[in-house]
Amino acid sequence: MESSNPVERHRSGDDRAAIERSPTLVPSQGTETPEKPLEPATESVAPTAPSSIYAPAKVVLVKHRGRWVPPKASRLRNSLLSTMGLLELANAGDFAANVWNEIPVPIYAIVFMAFGGTLALVVSVLAYRDAMLSWDNVCYLRQERRNLKTEKERRIASGQPTQHIDVLLDMNFRELGSEVTNRFGLDIFSGFGAFIISIGTYMAIGGANRRVWFASNLLSGYIGNAPIALYGVASSLWSGFIFLKATRHRNLAAQSPQLRDRTAKLLVGQRSRNVHIYTSVSAVSSLVGGVASMITATRWWGYVMLIPVILSSMFYNSWLRRKVAYDRPAADISMDLTAEFVARELELADATCREIQGGPSPMRKLLPNPESLESVVSFLVANDVLETCCMRLLQDEGLVASLADQSATELEADAERLFDTPKELHSTIIEMAQETIKTQGPKTLIYRQRYLAELLGTVLRLSDEDR
Repeated sequence: MESSNPVERHRSGDDRAAIERSPTLVPSQGTETPEKPLEPATESVAPTAPSSIYAPAKVVLVKHRGRWVPPKASRLRNSLLSTMGLLELANAGDFAANVWNEIPVPIYAIVFMAFGGTLALVVSVLAYRDAMLSWDNVCYLRQERRNLKTEKERRIASGQPTQHIDVLLDMNFRELGSEVTNRFGLDIFSGFGAFIISIGTYMAIGGANRRVWFASNLLSGYIGNAPIALYGVASSLWSGFIFLKATRHRNLAAQSPQLRDRTAKLLVGQRSRNVHIYTSVSAVSSLVGGVASMITATRWWGYVMLIPVILSSMFYNSWLRRKVAYDRPAADISMDLTAEFVARELELADATCREIQGGPSPMRKLLPNPESLESVVSFLVANDVLETCCMRLLQDEGLVASLADQSATELEADAERLFDTPKELHSTIIEMAQETIKTQGPKTLIYRQRYLAELLGTVLRLSDEDR
């Protein structure tokens, strides 16, 4: 009889048999705690076999500047820079140039202009750097979308059902749209605007020249601020779309008989609230910031409007990184998703995360034999911690020679590679793997909860639309 605690679920087969790679759509570029806590398990449990939704049994690493790291565009990553909350500061960089718009330019105004121009220039560089990180995600999601469409066409041609692929395509559409609209595009437009503002502000220092003064007013005024204002409208519209989808997911989870009195319903509700907070603040801030930036070209009080915009920008960027965004690899394409299956995977991720955070020796509860390499590696694969653990192992001089050739620039790491290491190294691998699970496991599992909560809401919505 199956246990009611998700962590205590057993799946048939030994540890090695459990670690089989599920068929996934891998791009060709490279091969919160819920409001209602779960009761922790009270006895040792068998390791969970890899989730067929979300657990690659093999990872690829490349050598970069002497370190082993994942290749670019190998998975969706929560890589948003914390400094992106400062993007709106670029709008205020031309404060001195627009407020003290007089000839000759006062010395104190020149000092403020130099500071503001430098600030806007730094913001433009940061925006470019974040745009490159975002582009990796865009490339990954675009390749995944192409693969999913190809698979859907194949299934239609062979008369197979496509509901599972439709769910993944729907998820991919929102992920790609959010990455392009609320991040990559915002970085490009805001970064370009910040660069133009910095040039105009520097030129204002030489305002004694009539032509320079006129060009400075254009660049630091309407031309520099227009891209930010226009893109603020597009970003707000997309945020509104995501807000409505999150509302639908919450309502369907609350009404579903399958999720009544279950943790999965609470997790979907929590996910929706976090998305609501982000999209609401982001949309309002983008609209107000766009209007204020255009006003600052001719009115000093426009900068007063920018103060709450700057503060809210810092807040919603932090909220996005800490409460909404997630990492994920490619999802499995071999089986049909059901609300019950996804809900159980979501609850399992939540319960496992709580076990790891719940005490000093979580491995004894999560694994039947914490000293067995097979058990530990099975857990790494099942909970998507294999990549992080392999990078940690490859930093150890005593292990790297057994795991990778000295001349190699690319490494395909899987369970068998770990099993094939000399037996005298197994205890070291187990110790480092357990430490990785304790330190990085909760973060990975929280990301997994966010993804699966979004996936469950999507399954419920598409199922409701098909009825």
